[in-house]
Amino acid sequence: MKLTLCAAVFAASAVFAPAAMALSTFDLSDRTDPGACSQNATNAGTFGNSWACSQNGSTADELTARAYANTGAGSTFAAAYLSDQTSSGFGVRNTADPGGSPNHAMDNGGTDGKLDTMLLSFNASIALSSLRLGWHNGDSDVTVLAWIGGAGDPTAALTSSSTATLLSSGWSLIGSYNNVGLTDKAINAGAISSSYWLISAFNSSIGGTGSGLDMGDDYVKLQVVAGTFTCVKSTDPRCSGGGVPEPATLALAGMALLGVVGSRRRRLCGKAD
Repeated sequence: MKLTLCAAVFAASAVFAPAAMALSTFDLSDRTDPGACSQNATNAGTFGNSWACSQNGSTADELTARAYANTGAGSTFAAAYLSDQTSSGFGVRNTADPGGSPNHAMDNGGTDGKLDTMLLSFNASIALSSLRLGWHNGDSDVTVLAWIGGAGDPTAALTSSSTATLLSSGWSLIGSYNNVGLTDKAINAGAISSSYWLISAFNSSIGGTGSGLDMGDDYVKLQVVAGTFTCVKSTDPRCSGGGVPEPATLALAGMALLGVVGSRRRRLCGKAD
């Protein structure tokens, strides 16, 4: 029996071809729609405040940003203040910071082990691929982590962790990047996807090793993050080439493939056996 195997392969590839996903860019310094960030009115101006952001060209909020920090070596993270640094993006101030420059930045300044971090919570899984700082003082080393600890908000895991125990509480180290500067920095070479991301000044407790990575003098403000959302429905505007096939489509595809396999005396890729 001669089967149209090439036709079957072609039909499968046509149905299951992955969507072409567009890059989503979030400018954390933008305060005017589309693509703006706005502070949540219910917690504005307080430690534990949050900001909702839409990606460039959109008015739909897809990212919530919050700040966390510890107050010294071995202490666990607690809610901090995510400060609006206008054209520079966001900075972080923890409860132990004296305020003023450069302490209003996200930093690891000093020798006491304090570390500031931003929690970026997206409404869908995203593979971040780049970040940009809007300002830095001294050095500009940063550490990036993604949540792989399962479904649900990882805030409880974060606030029960110290700088050294993040990796054992569900976070995965994406990388530490030295001297990021003020241009787009490529991150996440492995294309890890998650709905929750931590970006901090360099964390020497987990941040790996490399030339130029050091603790105590990194003061940075985060301006832009960009990445590719996971496409799950063709109706999702973030999908430019159709999403993962839905059940009805899968059923029709299965029937078509069975029909192909059941046919007899067909050519294989235009050539007889």
